[in-house]
Amino acid sequence: MNSVAALDPKIALHALSQTASAIVFLDEEKRVVFHNEAAAKILGFQGVSTVGATVDSIFPTSSLVEFNNYLDKYRGPLTDLSPTEFSRDFEVTRHDGSTFWANATFSRIVYDSHVYFTILVRDVTKRQKIESDLASKNEQINKLTAQIEKFLYSTSHDLRSPLTSILGLVNLMRMESLDDSFEEYTAKIEASAMKLDGIIKNIMSFSKATYQRRKSQKIDLELLAHRVLNAHHSDANYKKIFFEVVANSQYPFYSDPERMEIILNNIISNAIHFYDPNKVRSFVRININVSAVDVLIEIIDNGLGIGHQHHNQIFSMFYKATLNSSGAGLGLYIVKESLEQLKGSVKMESELGFGSVFRVRVPNDHKGQLISRKLKLQHN
Repeated sequence: MNSVAALDPKIALHALSQTASAIVFLDEEKRVVFHNEAAAKILGFQGVSTVGATVDSIFPTSSLVEFNNYLDKYRGPLTDLSPTEFSRDFEVTRHDGSTFWANATFSRIVYDSHVYFTILVRDVTKRQKIESDLASKNEQINKLTAQIEKFLYSTSHDLRSPLTSILGLVNLMRMESLDDSFEEYTAKIEASAMKLDGIIKNIMSFSKATYQRRKSQKIDLELLAHRVLNAHHSDANYKKIFFEVVANSQYPFYSDPERMEIILNNIISNAIHFYDPNKVRSFVRININVSAVDVLIEIIDNGLGIGHQHHNQIFSMFYKATLNSSGAGLGLYIVKESLEQLKGSVKMESELGFGSVFRVRVPNDHKGQLISRKLKLQHN
């Protein structure tokens, strides 16, 4: 038969006396019944006779406003005898004028129809300083992030304006000259301007993907895919490729429309740019499968493909898998950044000479999932 030995009160008091945290016991009239040595040290009342004195002899009144309110609330007639607790961080001013940050927990104990209170105090000055420093650093980071976002947005738009003017002048020069060498020069100017324009667009996409506040709207992904494809209608390789969009959208899909467009655009752009001219029939196929929980988008092409040695780095910033790349190596990095914001993922399979498959999975936002569940119930 098992027996449980009762704890000697003297042992309990000895244990309380030895703890590093300040412990103070009060009666219903807020008079000190007991305190340990750590309380005298932490609260700064060594040498002061406190037993039988009010709690104000331990804590200056300036530090006790909320605690006194707590004590007054729970020392009156009791209808609920369950323990009640109140805890918070606050700045304590000692009797000698020095201050420190404390975490104090007040508990109410009912014993033999009498009310007692315990105060447990821990010095958390170091923690408060760390938290204050961290908050200050976070504020600086947020300010710097806002400045970077503004700089990228403003600079990108400012750079595109003169580029548009250059391309317009190139077209005018073409119309006014029939010289073959002149055409060659204007073509080179146009190609360089278009390359720079592509880089600027990538920077704008990066700014949106990284810094722009996330939105949640209903998205027609099939329509979005066709819109992205139509935006590449003027690309040199566009007419050489067969495009197909196959969508299975039984449920509504909610997410950030701009980031979803950035993701599709960057992957499709690569598929168009790196098409294989040696293929009898080049194609880009986009499969869209929306479920109640998420969407799976597969972008499949039979283009040049990506060598295995590049697979681990293809989503890195400024990485180019081939010298034939005309961009800045930001496209797939922006895809990864956008998906991180949407809590999505991307997987790639590619074989040099056979083409690539990108599988993008994005969760359906909360609203989309709720509507989908409702549709399921109606259908059942």
